[in-house]
Amino acid sequence: MDIQDYVDSLKESGEFEVVEYIGEAVCYSAANDSLVNHQDYLNNLHYNYVWDITTGNPTIKVEVIDTGIWRDHPDIGYGNGNYTNISYSLGYDYLAGTQYQTPTEYHGTNVAGVIGAKRNNIIGVAGIAGGNNSSGVTLLSYRVFENSPNSVSSSYVGDAIKKAVDQGAKVINISAGPSYLTKTEEAIDYAYNHNVTIVCSAGNEGYDHISYPASNSSTIAVGGSTNTGVAKPGLNHGNGLDIIAPAELISTTTTNPLTNYYTLIFGHTSCSAAIVSGTVALIISKPFSESESNQEHS
Repeated sequence: MDIQDYVDSLKESGEFEVVEYIGEAVCYSAANDSLVNHQDYLNNLHYNYVWDITTGNPTIKVEVIDTGIWRDHPDIGYGNGNYTNISYSLGYDYLAGTQYQTPTEYHGTNVAGVIGAKRNNIIGVAGIAGGNNSSGVTLLSYRVFENSPNSVSSSYVGDAIKKAVDQGAKVINISAGPSYLTKTEEAIDYAYNHNVTIVCSAGNEGYDHISYPASNSSTIAVGGSTNTGVAKPGLNHGNGLDIIAPAELISTTTTNPLTNYYTLIFGHTSCSAAIVSGTVALIISKPFSESESNQEHS
């Protein structure tokens, strides 16, 4: 007999003042990463509750179009662990014309750490979709920036988007503001038509309009907030802004082998976009039941 039916029948008998049965206790999922207490946004946005549902799935590929990701960082690549959150076979370095080259710029590694640094592995920071002392989402590194994150070759962005879609990416993070090109517009349409989510930073110049490609309506345009959840002054805003996410006191991974980590005290919308990308990756990491799938399609 179903236990709930049995409890209901005892209640209906009128012979008992209280009828209860012992259920299961729930331990909310916390991370043991050594720097997690410096990641205020994880607590402010209640990711411990989210991680009880999903912590990220390695079948979900997240493309980071940036300065490249340091794949041997211990909190992203193999490091001292026996698993990795970055693909060693997918991705591309458009500046070097090779599949991978160790980046000299930190920006892409900063962004990647927010999205998918290994979580609950004792060391460092906890990536939003970084797993549970196991593989989280799979990061794909696409290097299109020059040596400064403020310099990007717009001609490569469209190529990187299309290539990532063809390699199975489900989320694309662009924490940059390349100039408008028809090639990029066509690539965004290509991703959209293949059900790939593109998340873009709105920009840091303080304009009352958002930068491109965040201004494309087929992307998620992300502005920046303070840790108290209000819009952060000095960052781009205006029509087309879809959401804001924390843009200050962001602890994440970096390319300095002496420290491995860095706290962006006055962070920008680059990390705000990464927070949203990690969250989108979590959403699509959760397996749907058949009934949920039917409701989704209806």
